[in-house]
Amino acid sequence: MRPSLAVAFVALLSASPARAADDITEAKLHYQLGASAYEKGRYEDAVREFKASYDLSKKPDILFDLARALTKLDRPEEAIDYLKRYLVAAPDSPDAPTVRSELQAREAALAAKREADAAKQQAAAASDEALRREDEARKAREEAATARAASHPRWPGYAALVGGVVFLGVGIALGAVAESAASTATNGSGMFDLANQSRGRSSATAGAIFDFLGVALAGTGVGLLLWARSGDAADKAHARLWITPSLGGAVAGGSF
Repeated sequence: MRPSLAVAFVALLSASPARAADDITEAKLHYQLGASAYEKGRYEDAVREFKASYDLSKKPDILFDLARALTKLDRPEEAIDYLKRYLVAAPDSPDAPTVRSELQAREAALAAKREADAAKQQAAAASDEALRREDEARKAREEAATARAASHPRWPGYAALVGGVVFLGVGIALGAVAESAASTATNGSGMFDLANQSRGRSSATAGAIFDFLGVALAGTGVGLLLWARSGDAADKAHARLWITPSLGGAVAGGSF
């Protein structure tokens, strides 16, 4: 048993230097590939090769190279971590003071960036909240307007107003007929034309009735429109009603 163990131990000792030499050779190859990828701008490949080289060789300088490649990839947190690892692995290296200054500057810049990002996020959240509230207010106004329109319909007012205008138009036409009949009630011999006289009186009476109904309907229509607009003070301020005399009666109208 003992000779076998001794032989195995000697074989292990003789194999370890050979394995270490192979690892160093492979580490150099990975490092060269990483450096070439870095120069060509293929930073992801450079990071992968540098990591492989460091895992085999544990050379602190490779940590510094990893920080540079990660900086190119805009991964500042990882770059800072590798710079810290470099200072731990090689605290007395000639460039350690410079690396410490760089590390402080990087950490300060990262903190400022995080604060700026947080401020942007807060501003975006505030803007979204303002837009949400504005949208809710708009919907509330639309719902209120719909409710007012449902409780104060405008079509009866417009219908009454249009009806009033039509009646006034008929009244005016009848008034014109009455005036025409009155002007021809006397014939050329000085005798009254009873038929024209009767027709003129009937037209005048009917015209007066239509004028009265037209004014009443128009006034009712205007009143209904004002009532429909009662929920909106601005609209009420702009509402106008007018009635003016005309041939054979009066004409009413308004603006809303």
